[in-house]
Amino acid sequence: MDHSPTGFRLRSLRLVARATGALLLCGAMLLPAAAVHAADITMTAQPMLGGNVRPGAWAGFRVHLENSGPAIRGELRISGGAQGSSTYGTPIELATGARQDQLLYAQPMWFGAKLTLQLVAEGAVVATQDLKVTILDAYTPTIVVVAERPEGIVRDLRAATRNDQFGQAPAVLTIRPEDLPPRAEAWSAIDRLVWQDSDSSRLSTEQLAALATWVSAGGRFAIVGGTTGTTGLSAFPAELLPFVPTHTADAQPSDITPLFGTLPANATAAPVLAGTLQRGSILARVGDDVFAAQSSYGQGLVSIVGLDPATSWVAGTAAAESLWRRLLPSIPGGAVSNPLIFQDDSLLVGALNNLPAVELPKIELLFAVLLGYIAVVGPLNYLVLRRLDRREWAWVTMPVLVVVFAVAAYGLGLGLKGTDVIINQVGLIRGATGTDRGIGAFYVGVFAPSRHVFDVRVSNSALIANPVYLQQQGQAGVPLDVVEGDPSHLRGYEVGFGVLRSFRAEASVAAPRVESDLVYEGGRLKGSITNRSDRTLENVAVVYGGNVALVPNLEPGASSQIDMDVTTRAFANSGTPLSQRIFGAANFLATTPSSRTEATRRAVIDQITGYSDTLGGYGAVQAGPVILGWQPTSQLSIEVDTEAQRVGETLAILAAPVRLAGAAIFTPALFQHSQLDSTANDASDQGGSNFSLSRGTMSVEFRPIGVSGSFVTDHLRLVLSQGEIQSIGSAGEVLSPLPEADQPNQEDPLLAADGSTLTSTGGTDPTTGVDTSAGGGTDPDPSGGAVPPPPDDQLPGGGKPGVFDGLPELQLFDRTAGRWVEFPHLVSGKTYEVADAAHYVDATGGFLIRFVNRAQEGESAYFNVIQRLEGSVQ
Repeated sequence: MDHSPTGFRLRSLRLVARATGALLLCGAMLLPAAAVHAADITMTAQPMLGGNVRPGAWAGFRVHLENSGPAIRGELRISGGAQGSSTYGTPIELATGARQDQLLYAQPMWFGAKLTLQLVAEGAVVATQDLKVTILDAYTPTIVVVAERPEGIVRDLRAATRNDQFGQAPAVLTIRPEDLPPRAEAWSAIDRLVWQDSDSSRLSTEQLAALATWVSAGGRFAIVGGTTGTTGLSAFPAELLPFVPTHTADAQPSDITPLFGTLPANATAAPVLAGTLQRGSILARVGDDVFAAQSSYGQGLVSIVGLDPATSWVAGTAAAESLWRRLLPSIPGGAVSNPLIFQDDSLLVGALNNLPAVELPKIELLFAVLLGYIAVVGPLNYLVLRRLDRREWAWVTMPVLVVVFAVAAYGLGLGLKGTDVIINQVGLIRGATGTDRGIGAFYVGVFAPSRHVFDVRVSNSALIANPVYLQQQGQAGVPLDVVEGDPSHLRGYEVGFGVLRSFRAEASVAAPRVESDLVYEGGRLKGSITNRSDRTLENVAVVYGGNVALVPNLEPGASSQIDMDVTTRAFANSGTPLSQRIFGAANFLATTPSSRTEATRRAVIDQITGYSDTLGGYGAVQAGPVILGWQPTSQLSIEVDTEAQRVGETLAILAAPVRLAGAAIFTPALFQHSQLDSTANDASDQGGSNFSLSRGTMSVEFRPIGVSGSFVTDHLRLVLSQGEIQSIGSAGEVLSPLPEADQPNQEDPLLAADGSTLTSTGGTDPTTGVDTSAGGGTDPDPSGGAVPPPPDDQLPGGGKPGVFDGLPELQLFDRTAGRWVEFPHLVSGKTYEVADAAHYVDATGGFLIRFVNRAQEGESAYFNVIQRLEGSVQ
């Protein structure tokens, strides 16, 4: 070895070179994957529903990936782009030259935030893209329009569905067929769907299945005619449609009138898509063909109108707005009406806590422990030490006793709460009779006796999120790390000491198969329901027309006969929450296991009904009979990385078809109604059969649900009252129109036929006791001067200008004469039989009422309408 200075310098240089090479090699190995692969990756994301997202609802994204470099394995992730937001990911593998599409679902934070898409591989971000989304108001109804030329209908659609009382306009979104999500869970941002002229064959099989699921759960789907003919609807399932358009026909104005009520003066014949009715109610026909019809599908409604609403004499008119109000009636109060999402799911979150392990100990036990502690640490300790003459030992005995009691209290807590991890599951499955598939929303609570971080696996490719209630309360700051797939993974799910933490999972699941054969005849629902599943259904209830038939248990293979009066019992129970009608009055002091089960089931029913007496909830219409049945099981498979005890309650909500036979009787719960137009400042649907109307008019269409064929009218009976619940019988005082000379102006019923101003008429004057309900009267001094009332015979109808009694005047649209007809003022709570009822009721059972309030400005009518329609379906 050369020990000269020169050799030493050479050896040093070689060592430095080796060290430098090693450092460079390590540096290359430590470079992030993005630096190696970012240039080789192409990533583009296309949001579905046009990028419109509602908080609490799922947003779908289609991501296209291309890889021109080395193969990589990683994960696509969507996050809210803000600290504390949840992330939603899916694993990917990209070979060299790969081109693939991925579907990814995410939820924005309740108060909105931008969403960011990232491709992560080898622990580094390879590619990133900001997702352009529009955060919709959580409480604004959303109408989605799929049309080739939506500009022809959107203006009228917006005008018709605006809620003037609340100053609220729905969000009207125009999208392509490809923008509809292929999973039904992601349809939770859609309240109403309108289809025109787009080719249905552009929808995938998954999209068509999602559409059918959404409608069955309670969605409203309206198809309207356009310019492309019948071929564009061929891909829709035939069982979804009331009729399949097969050809184009020419409809005359007289054929179109039943669809609009009144037509513009320049109305002409128009081409329409027509066919043969397969199911549901006929709205309009031309000859023997149907060109407008409506049918229920599950709990939803599908309408087809073969006329193009963008036709020149229709678009922009009051008739166009009336058409859209018929097809897409609003929910009272302007509420969001989507069946797949709750605006507030706090009742379901609370129901998860009906476990002994998360209840507070009994107060008596707490008092006993506290008194025992005080007695032992204080007097007893002192007496023992004094007897031993060792009072100075108190410095030792008292800390020891405190520790002993702490250990004992902890042991008592373990004894009461247990040491098991508990997974509690409360689920809702929406489906239909005759099938074993449904869409489920499951609320899962994980209880841990000690602090623990879980890796949770959820079956059925479930979509997982925080409950809506927690998002609204700003508690979504505890993020979820979700990897979508089958199973879906919830990583790093941290549960604190002795608490229950919850999440929501949505997925297509198996539903209990139930078969039904139900007939509505003579005001009674009759037939049978049969449990074809392998598990017992508990607390079974058949709900229809505001009435409930209870079946305590339905064993596998067992059948139960149903015979329920639909016409009278609803009035006796009106306003009583459905949960109370199923389970009886609540006992909030009971703490037995059965009482906890009942409390859970009661909370779920209250959640889906909004504490109302029907399944529609918040004034929505229940389209047909629904079978409710409970199974004390967990329908989704939830696995965690430790032993766990599993409990659960699952409610199946199964829509059942019903046939009409013989005599048909329809009472309020079997009607749907639509407010068509109004001239008043305040004309609102308060829910149920309740309305309010200031000075002016309001036209409302009433139509019975589920009429197939042609309805022949025998009787129409009406009751007006001021909020109190009234029954309506099978007889009443005959109600005939006012004489022709007393009929008001057709265009402005606040005026008489000669143009003079009409006054309100009241019922009985509370000061004189004189009945003034016989008819309207002209104001003897329209200028408002003090003029004494003229004699009775000077007033049309023989009445007097009465004291306003809070009820409006009533008019019916005479379909034979094509005009409005006014009747004498109705007395509150009195049943009236409309004379010649067939003049006012069409072949579907529908009739139009125009309410007229002629009171002074500031005097509003608050009233409810009860109707009873009798006839037969031929």
